Amino acid sequence: MFGSNRPKLKLEKTTYDKFLIALGCFLLLLTWGLAIYGMLCFPDTIPVHFNAYGEPDAYGDKTNFLMLPIMSTLLYFGIVYLNKFPHVFNYPVKITKKNARTNYRIAIRMMHWLAIGLAFLFLLIVIETIIIVQTEKAGLGFWFVPLVFIVTLLPLIIGLVKMNRH
Repeated sequence: MFGSNRPKLKLEKTTYDKFLIALGCFLLLLTWGLAIYGMLCFPDTIPVHFNAYGEPDAYGDKTNFLMLPIMSTLLYFGIVYLNKFPHVFNYPVKITKKNARTNYRIAIRMMHWLAIGLAFLFLLIVIETIIIVQTEKAGLGFWFVPLVFIVTLLPLIIGLVKMNRH
């Protein structure tokens, strides 16, 4: 199995790690609350997909709106669960007994920030969908696609740079 020759360490969650998990859970709760609010207020048909320009390009039943918090929750907790196995992650450096703890900690935090970023993006989609349905706004806007790249790549770049420095 990949990573089987790497040290398997049990890293205790620091206060910072617990804060990151709480932040992610807060974003998920907010996403669920707004999605339920939307379900109660929406007409029967709503935009369910947006093209690269942020314009609605598919419409469907308002129950499809619940897929956003469901997917966000599954992604978030999937990533948090994977953090229990940092020895199987890909690393830009060779993992040894000497550097394992530091690199695992960096990787775990990088993945926490990625999970938070994804939860934040899903929250934004929920908020923007509510605004679009209630005000008939044109769409998400040009800013959304660059934001997706920033939110998903920034934690990875920062994490990889930190690992290469240690």
